[in-house]
Amino acid sequence: MKEKKKEGTVEQKIYVVLLIAGIIALASLTLLYGRKTDQREDIVEQNIELDDPSPVSGQVSTEGEEQTKTAADATEENQTLDQSSEENTKSQETASVKQASYNGKDKLIWPVSGSILIPYSMDTTVYFETLDQYQCNPGLYIQADKGTKVKSIYEGTVTRVKKDSRLGKTVTVDLGNGYSVTYGQLKNLTCKKGDYVETGSVIGKVAEPTSYFTLEGTHLYVKMTKDKKPVNPTDYFES
Repeated sequence: MKEKKKEGTVEQKIYVVLLIAGIIALASLTLLYGRKTDQREDIVEQNIELDDPSPVSGQVSTEGEEQTKTAADATEENQTLDQSSEENTKSQETASVKQASYNGKDKLIWPVSGSILIPYSMDTTVYFETLDQYQCNPGLYIQADKGTKVKSIYEGTVTRVKKDSRLGKTVTVDLGNGYSVTYGQLKNLTCKKGDYVETGSVIGKVAEPTSYFTLEGTHLYVKMTKDKKPVNPTDYFES
């Protein structure tokens, strides 16, 4: 009986030792498998991080695109400014080439052929029939039929086109060196502000007189100035 108990006790001890060894082996395998799984997950996460751009990378890329667009816009703007500058330069060159320079000595052509209805007079007054008044007169009123072509007395740049209640449609031309001429009682204008007119070129036609000059009849009004002060046109016209 004692030997059988001893054998049973030994077998039980061996069984317990084997059971404990199995548990330890299982625990070791479980731990090892867990570590490998974690490593795999870390590798996957790293690959995902490498494949997907981070928010910082995305921002840098966007800023780069914006900077590229800004640089392109700046280049286009500079090109536009350069073109405008070139156009302004060309305009200035054209203006300088076409700038009139009347010397005040050369005789000027008459804009129309006709008798003088009301002469230039700034020292004394002259009579205006329709107004029934005596007034100083800074210009000439030259008789001309309606529709008569009006010629430019000298070359120059048109500085103003205006409609006046007294003088009708008017055109002012800069002759250079402080000289300018204003034509009045016009219609069918062939020029505009900024145009350059040549000597003898047609700038318009004689219109019906305004209500201020109905009794005087159809005519052309001509006023010359030197440094903005009226001068007698007949002193400059051909004899």
